[in-house]
Amino acid sequence: MTIRIEPQTEAALTELAELRNVSVDRLLSDFATKEKRYLQEYAEDKAELDAMKTGDYISDKDMFAKMHQLEEQARRLADDAEQ
Repeated sequence: MTIRIEPQTEAALTELAELRNVSVDRLLSDFATKEKRYLQEYAEDKAELDAMKTGDYISDKDMFAKMHQLEEQARRLADDAEQ
């Protein structure tokens, strides 16, 4: 693969690679990996926000209330089983 890079961009990449003590190829590979991860996390965050907007989610408050309710129900069942 051949990529045409402007001289000032090439110089900046070379300088940055030297500062990080890696090759330009490694620098670009690391960038591509981080960018993919960023885009994936962005898509996941957007999906969560969309779910919140449509009401297709449970809030932390409601989740913990449900957990406490289930915990209390389990205690009562355990108490009943002991008697």
